[in-house]
Amino acid sequence: MARHNNLPRPVLVVLVWLGLAFVFGTYAYLNLAFVRKWPPPFVGFGVQFIHFATWGLLSLPILALLRYFPLTREKLWRSLLVHIPVSALIGLAHVVLFVWLVSLARLHNPATNIEQRLQMALTSLPSSVLTYWVFAGAAIGYSYYRRYAERDLQVARLETQLAETKLRVLKMQLDPHFLFNTLNSISALMRRDIEAADAMLEGLSQLLRMSLAHEAQQEVTLREELEFLELYLAIQQSRFRDKLAIEMDIDPEALDALVPHMILQPAVENALQHAVSAMVSDSRISVAARRTGTSLVMTISDNGPGFAAEALESPQGVGLQNTRRRLEALYAGEFGFNTSNAPGGGAVVRMELPFRLPASCAALAGD
Repeated sequence: MARHNNLPRPVLVVLVWLGLAFVFGTYAYLNLAFVRKWPPPFVGFGVQFIHFATWGLLSLPILALLRYFPLTREKLWRSLLVHIPVSALIGLAHVVLFVWLVSLARLHNPATNIEQRLQMALTSLPSSVLTYWVFAGAAIGYSYYRRYAERDLQVARLETQLAETKLRVLKMQLDPHFLFNTLNSISALMRRDIEAADAMLEGLSQLLRMSLAHEAQQEVTLREELEFLELYLAIQQSRFRDKLAIEMDIDPEALDALVPHMILQPAVENALQHAVSAMVSDSRISVAARRTGTSLVMTISDNGPGFAAEALESPQGVGLQNTRRRLEALYAGEFGFNTSNAPGGGAVVRMELPFRLPASCAALAGD
């Protein structure tokens, strides 16, 4: 790199030096406050203030030099050939400028002349050169800190964008899958019952409008998700008629909890495809949701033949696989998802999510 763009800003550097000037000047003033002979307290404050303020001025050319001759591994030796003589010149400039400003402000010992004060100040030249290198090291350290902090921020931003993209892709996979299955059901019904197929098409249009209304949202309230599910079930009841019964057991306290949009529909669709379709009559799908401590537990069960053995180990089908992936992307390790068979028969899909309220509901709850 030819330049260190992450070096401290000149204004910030000057302010830091002025802060040090005030702190050390105040310390010198308080130390001399109880001394009745020379120097008086204001002299101690002034001398220390000028010492550090002068470094604030001289730090600007040091920063400029570090930009054009950075002390990096690739250009270390070339840069040292510049910085070593310049550090001696800057150190000497600090000594001369300090003596001149102290004399100008009449803060010097009246018993000394300018030559004597300059000779005494020259004894501090090594410490001035050392200050040059300490400041250069601090500036380089700050540069590296800023660079790594920005890199961490960029990595975090990219990870967030990747997670959001992954969620959008998963949701895009789900929408056409759901639409294809619904249209397939309507197509099959067209041959048997035109009126029922027409009712299904009308219900599908309402469902698609609601889906588009939440297109940009990954999470909705459970109340909104149940409204979406009821529209979907109304379409399916047009298809199955008296063969399908729906049971809802929803805890009112859970209605305002946030859930992923279209998270219940794949599990219900799975029950319809693999349970209800396999039975002649008296098919039942139950949807339950309840708050349990800091969790929201949702279950979808049916009275069909249940899951096959391989499906219990790993969800089968696009819908349930997609559901698990979305939960992983949204909640990392803070969720539960499992499939099981009920003791009396039938499949059970259970989801456990962190119980979270929208910001508006959380504010009302806090009040």
